[in-house]
Amino acid sequence: MKVRFSNQKERDPTRDQGMKVLYAPGKRAAFRLRWYLILLLVASPFLWFVGKLFLELALTEAPARLHLPLTDVRSMLTGRVEELHVQPGTNVRAGDLMASLSSSSLTAQQQELEALLSREPVVLASESQRDSLQRRVDRARTRVNELEALVATGAATRGELSAARDQLDIRLAELAGSVQSLQPTAAQQQDLVRDRLRLERILRQMELLSVTAPGNGTVTDIAVVEGETVGAGSRLLSIRLQKVPTIEIYLQPELAELARAGQPLTLLFPDNTRIDAEITGAPQESRRLPPDLRTPFSDHQVGLVVTARTKSPLPRRWHLDNVPLTARFPSRWLAWLGVDQQPASPR
Repeated sequence: MKVRFSNQKERDPTRDQGMKVLYAPGKRAAFRLRWYLILLLVASPFLWFVGKLFLELALTEAPARLHLPLTDVRSMLTGRVEELHVQPGTNVRAGDLMASLSSSSLTAQQQELEALLSREPVVLASESQRDSLQRRVDRARTRVNELEALVATGAATRGELSAARDQLDIRLAELAGSVQSLQPTAAQQQDLVRDRLRLERILRQMELLSVTAPGNGTVTDIAVVEGETVGAGSRLLSIRLQKVPTIEIYLQPELAELARAGQPLTLLFPDNTRIDAEITGAPQESRRLPPDLRTPFSDHQVGLVVTARTKSPLPRRWHLDNVPLTARFPSRWLAWLGVDQQPASPR
């Protein structure tokens, strides 16, 4: 059998059995295009694999994520939530009152101590008692002075002077005895000091019932309602603090040589913004990748968590939490060849 790979139709596709076919060129082009499309679809997995391999050889990429510091505000004491002064989305500043709690036990202790202190003996006599006793002493001393002058002139006897002096001594003793009787004993003084210290401690604890913001930020959620009883350490609400975002990179364990302080890299944001950054330190832990950062057909499930900082200020629009990023490191092949990768500029 003889097979021919060329015939008259291939040499002159516009004629078929001596007749001119007008649509032959277009039909032949569509026939070729269809086969090219089928070939592309069949070869697409192979092309994807080759492209992925070339990309890994040319670039070293790792998934990353942007984190804003989130702080949980917890109750310091057991109490009842009397009033919430903020709502989710409220912007607060450091020291702003966010919730007011009450404690019946602390209130009862405060009232008891204040009642005890109000009944404690005073250290000095009252003003009226002191003035009255002092006036008697002054009169007795004046009487003594007058009799001394009269005795010198012979108008009074020494017996009268002696009696006046005895009366002055009595008034002085009354004043001293009155003051001494009002002085607390040593045991009473100890009880007084102890009660005052207890009251001060109770008042400091009651100040903790006023929950204030630890810093500037935004309230993200509230975990309690008014009237609810909470224990010490219970979460009341969460605040997204207005601090510099943290960039976490999940680096493959086999790329551990890139996890060193000062390692340059480029961060690729969802809008294709590129910002230069660098690693801040060695990895402290390994962690499974979040589901949204995993890619299909990849065995990169656990990564070394390293932190990075940008070399230029982060755009304000990207001060968001859980923003997925892509970290691009200089190619290992270029590094081995001694070729430095030019850093990308923010745009």
